[in-house]
Parts: sequence; C-alpha cells; structure tokens
Amino acid sequence: MEALKPTRGRVLIRRDKAGDKIGELYIAEKFQEQPDTGEIMAVGDATITDYGVEIPIASDIKPGARVLFAKYSGTEVMLNGEMLMLMAEKEVLATLETVPA
Repeated sequence: MEALKPTRGRVLIRRDKAGDKIGELYIAEKFQEQPDTGEIMAVGDATITDYGVEIPIASDIKPGARVLFAKYSGTEVMLNGEMLMLMAEKEVLATLETVPA
C-alpha cells in the first residue's frame, strides 16, 4: 500500500460519488456529472511564493474536512485502486459544515 503526501500548498481529495437517481429517474453512469465536493485526505506544506514568502495552509483545510472545489480543477490520481484528486489549496472554494436542523 502506498501513501501520497502532497507538496507545497496542495491537497489530496477523495471526491464524493455521483448520485445515480434524480427523483424517480435513473441516470446512466456515463451521463452523470461528477460532484465538485469531497473529503480532504492529506495536506501539503506551506506555499512558497515567487518572492520566497511562505504562506501557511488555511487552518480549516485539514484531513477529514469536507470541501467544495472548482469544477475543472486538479489532477486525477490513481492510488491503491482508488481515484483521488490532487489540487492546489487555492482551488478549494469552501469548507462544508453540517448545520443542525
């Protein structure tokens, strides 16, 4: 089993699975849109700018956090038989929190 540690301001995300049903209709897998949400699996070190300034990763971007990311961002990576997303921290748009009803 391999582990992947993102570098310099990158995060590793397990994308949520696409739903297969809309109302009472079932949607064929090839027509399902990939969700743009997921769970952070690993976080890299601080980003270093072109001027040598170190910018730490945001405190709410940590393993286990649920996030919303830009639709066409990141790179798909196959790791231990699972497809994951590797992307820059700046492509994470928001964290998702459960709000009590």
